[in-house]
Amino acid sequence: MVWQSGKMVWESAEIVWESGEIVYTVGEWRESVGVWRDSVGEWKDSVGEWRDSVTELRDSGEILWESEVIVWECGEMVWESGEIVRESG
Repeated sequence: MVWQSGKMVWESAEIVWESGEIVYTVGEWRESVGVWRDSVGEWKDSVGEWRDSVTELRDSGEILWESEVIVWECGEMVWESGEIVRESG
């Protein structure tokens, strides 16, 4: 996963967090411990935010965030059963 000035981009149809944790801080992603395993695909949009599912991710113990709502420069996303998908609109 790569953060490119105002948008998050990766090459993965399915994103898998193998280990460690990710913390969101003032306009950028900081990878703390562990890595993303990538394969095919990408996200690129302009405005939106993470919400609701963020708590679910935290509860899973796999990914930890600094806040309930993580705002970033890319379309609205939701976490759904093992993969991340972008909502239309």
